[in-house]
Amino acid sequence: MILFTYEREEECDTIIDDLKKDPVLEKLLEKCGRRYQTCNKMMNNQSELRRLMNKIQLLFNENKQCYTGEIQETEEPQQKSDCESDKDSIIRGSCETTKQTETEETHMDNEQLGEEASSSKPEDQADLSKTPPLSDSDSSLSSLDILLPNLSVVLFGNSVSVQFGNENLLFGEKQTNMKNAEISRIVPLQRKISERHVSVIDTIDLHEAEHTNHLIDQLVNENEIHAFIFVVRLGQFTDVKMGLEWLQRVFGNKVLQFAMILFTYEREEECDTIKDDLKKNPVLEKLLEKCGGRYQTCNKMMNNQSEIRRLMNKIDYLFNENKQCYTGEIRETEDPQQKIDCESGEKNRFFSDIFHVLLRLFSNIILLTNL
Repeated sequence: MILFTYEREEECDTIIDDLKKDPVLEKLLEKCGRRYQTCNKMMNNQSELRRLMNKIQLLFNENKQCYTGEIQETEEPQQKSDCESDKDSIIRGSCETTKQTETEETHMDNEQLGEEASSSKPEDQADLSKTPPLSDSDSSLSSLDILLPNLSVVLFGNSVSVQFGNENLLFGEKQTNMKNAEISRIVPLQRKISERHVSVIDTIDLHEAEHTNHLIDQLVNENEIHAFIFVVRLGQFTDVKMGLEWLQRVFGNKVLQFAMILFTYEREEECDTIKDDLKKNPVLEKLLEKCGGRYQTCNKMMNNQSEIRRLMNKIDYLFNENKQCYTGEIRETEDPQQKIDCESGEKNRFFSDIFHVLLRLFSNIILLTNL
């Protein structure tokens, strides 16, 4: 891949236009699969370097190997001579451009470089939410969009775990009330997160709604889902067991290989104790193992760029591990016996709920009689 360095921000902003104007450079870029990244010459911008690391990881995942001497030895002699011929023509074609660039770099103001480098934002303050959206007509997509797939994630759990609002990077404002049985379909919310196009499918509180089979059918038939994110408030660990049981009951056991838990917190000290809480709670640790030990912490407002970026990276790794998305076909391949067990469990819970209601009613009658 190519790493373009710059000294002034305006140089970086014109990179796409420069590629369009320079057919030689465009041709060179195509040779490496249009993989490139921009970075200031000081190379001290955390956000840019993090994106570079992500692209290298994804390039390795695509190649499934490293470059070695054995690969070089397998080159055909004719291929090598063609490469040398191409190299000569490219050098001749880009000679003037190279000379002009070298002249400009020689006269750069070092003082201005130091000033701009010191003004770059630290990691947690990188303003990635203001990245302008790409228009459909723009064929010059960034390398990140080419290498990284658009993500589709289902978020489920309890609304107590989330604080909705304009600053919430994942949800934004609350769109619908899943407890409302009148909902006919779930519409994914399109978000731009850390330069990624993400379809956020909000099913928060759906487990508390009735008659949701049609919503689940529509969800899996219309979407290829990269991950199921169970949002749970730190400290409310009983919700984890109920939430994962609901997920398995509705989507089947195979859904767990696509699932992870997102623990939310309000105070930093709550987040610091999560590992200790896991060690002290063997039931929670066992539940966490059901989703491969995958979890992330995030403040309740979900406005911390660094935490959300780590979540996106974990979803990428999960997708690379599974090598597929969750679809309606996976749900249909569930063992019939599993479905019977799920339905049986649902009936048992139904009768159990009725029993507890009748028990409370009977207790109230006895209490009133005594009065």
